[in-house]
Amino acid sequence: MVLLVGGNDFYTIQQFRVGGHPPSISTDSLDMPRALLLIDEAGVDFAQEWKQKLLEGRMDAFVTLLLAQFRGITHLVLGRNFAKQNRLLGLLFRSVVCTRRSSCKNGSALPTFENLRQVHCAPLTDPTAMRADKTADILPFFYLPQIKAISAGLDNPAQLSWPCDAPMVSTITSLDLVHVREAALFSILSVVPKLKTLRWEWYYDRNFRHETHTPLIDLDEITKALEPVRDTLEHLTVTAHCALADINNPWLDLKGSMVKLRDFAKLKSIRVPFAFLATFTPQRGVQLAEVIPVDIETVVLTDDLYPQAAFERDANGGILGEVDQYEWTPEEIITAIKSWLCSWKATHSRLRSVTMLLEEDPWEEDVAQIFRGLSEKYGIEVGLVEKEEEWPQSVVLSDLVGFDEDRLSWTRADF
Repeated sequence: MVLLVGGNDFYTIQQFRVGGHPPSISTDSLDMPRALLLIDEAGVDFAQEWKQKLLEGRMDAFVTLLLAQFRGITHLVLGRNFAKQNRLLGLLFRSVVCTRRSSCKNGSALPTFENLRQVHCAPLTDPTAMRADKTADILPFFYLPQIKAISAGLDNPAQLSWPCDAPMVSTITSLDLVHVREAALFSILSVVPKLKTLRWEWYYDRNFRHETHTPLIDLDEITKALEPVRDTLEHLTVTAHCALADINNPWLDLKGSMVKLRDFAKLKSIRVPFAFLATFTPQRGVQLAEVIPVDIETVVLTDDLYPQAAFERDANGGILGEVDQYEWTPEEIITAIKSWLCSWKATHSRLRSVTMLLEEDPWEEDVAQIFRGLSEKYGIEVGLVEKEEEWPQSVVLSDLVGFDEDRLSWTRADF
């Protein structure tokens, strides 16, 4: 059974994006006495808050009431309209997986969600949505006995706090995580020892102020965060996005190297920003052959974080000038890839394809032709994709369930 609570239209309204709540729902057609009785029968310690918000017409209260009546649900999909305000839903799942026995009154009427296998909670990008307790609403899903895939946006707590004893979830094989930074990512990956597919977005927005949300790209820490799934991970997608600060990008500090990614022996495919593998400048001299996993089959390199035009400042905060931190030219990128491919049979014998994915400025046609010509020269598939819409998305729930959030339809189903 699939429960799809879709919709993105509220997210186009500026007031909703910057902190407003979804509109209230009319309760005229709701059998309110029956609804309040169902909440009492649930036996949860947040019943009064739940009933009050239901009387106020809060969407969160309605969705939680709906879900509390389902038995046998296998897939849960929450669109952006409903993902921003879901505190009650988080409390519901915490009651089920951690505290239900102690808070029940003569037995609870709540479902156990023992068949729930996949959860997709659409991520939000405005700073108010990345509130400090967002993670608390998502973590209960990790305790479900049959859970296989979770797709969600989290915040960045200084220390990840599980609602009860930290789980060890051998059933989860796919995760799609947005907003969570390296420390919390490490904690999450430490409890999923069978993970095969990971999609993770590195994200920075200067307007979102939090001690762990910094403009530092620490490649050593990123690789360390992935370490718990080194022996199981087969497909890795890393994206990077930096929100504009006024009219320009914030200054990003990039340090370290992802050279230890080469030790991830099970990785078959990666999609990562070129800058994460080679840093922002060719002067670092990073060799792709020394970073890319040995048994890799498919490599997609993206131009995420290009251009990174930021103001360089002095010690007092004064502006020294605008600098594009992303120093690689298309020609230099091609040279770096050629340096790797000239010996790929010796260093990466299972390699089948290399693709450069450009979301920003397209390359000049003569340069693009030189890149595509590497395919014939080195006897391997080499491609160039210049627009994101031409490239299939790798969102976990889209792959497993077939849900297209933007069109709000089921495009493919294999469950």
